[in-house]
Amino acid sequence: MNKEVLEKVIEPEMIKEIGMTMGHNQNRGLILASNSNTRYMSVNTVSVYLDVSRRTIYRYINNGLIPCFKGPSGYRFDKVEIDQWMTSYRSVSNDLPEIKEY
Repeated sequence: MNKEVLEKVIEPEMIKEIGMTMGHNQNRGLILASNSNTRYMSVNTVSVYLDVSRRTIYRYINNGLIPCFKGPSGYRFDKVEIDQWMTSYRSVSNDLPEIKEY
């Protein structure tokens, strides 16, 4: 289902009202991802949140790269920890190297 079709079925105002956002995930096409105050996310939700495939999330889990825990219904991700994890990967440098012109 593409974005145009979905927007014809569900009006953007209605999406805002129920607290949903439209996201795109490379393996699953256009989906609706909850943008509510839920603190814990599933593999599907965190893949949309980070805009990566589910396969990438499982690779991160297997290599111990992403903060998560395994519960009775699968892996769960704390949104606060994911935000902190993403922030730790930001690399902002004020000391940029000088670019020489030729």
